Amino acid sequence: MTKPISAPYIEMEDFTWTVEQYNRLIDAGILTPENKVELLEGALIKKMAINEPHAACVDGLQEYFYDKYGKQFTLRSENPITLSETTVPEPDFVVCERRKDRYVGAHPVPSQIELIIEVADSTVDKDRNYKSTLYALAGIKEYWIVNIRDTQVEVYLNPDAGSEAYLEVRRFRAVEEFDSPFNGRTVVKDLLP
Repeated sequence: MTKPISAPYIEMEDFTWTVEQYNRLIDAGILTPENKVELLEGALIKKMAINEPHAACVDGLQEYFYDKYGKQFTLRSENPITLSETTVPEPDFVVCERRKDRYVGAHPVPSQIELIIEVADSTVDKDRNYKSTLYALAGIKEYWIVNIRDTQVEVYLNPDAGSEAYLEVRRFRAVEEFDSPFNGRTVVKDLLP
């Protein structure tokens, strides 16, 4: 019996995936929706499973924004956006510029995005500390976390790419309202499941 030939060991940190390479994996059928991954800073990251309250909240956001804006904007639920050459997250909800081609040739980029919303129950820390950094670095003007666990909405404004953070972060309980630069007066309980 012959000994199998082994390839040199490569750690994931040694390789950074680009958007082009990621898209080729998808086009070739190597990555499929069943893989449930997103490209974050050049790494393929497994996405969390979605429970019933999370799904209900995303559906509610879809209805809320459609009722308010109709077809004025493109509303995307759990679909990719391109933040950089190595980052293609799939936020829970995005409001972006409306285009006739419906982004058939490319995912929305930061200059086309009005608002990103992540729905969080078990992922609150990741959405606060990691996703907010990615969105601030990309210059996303307004980012919300609909925090199911703590029944609140967290609003992130004034991204500063230099510090990779938002300069203004505010949290609003279910009984409160806030003024959003994009959405205007917003009632928190309307966003919660």
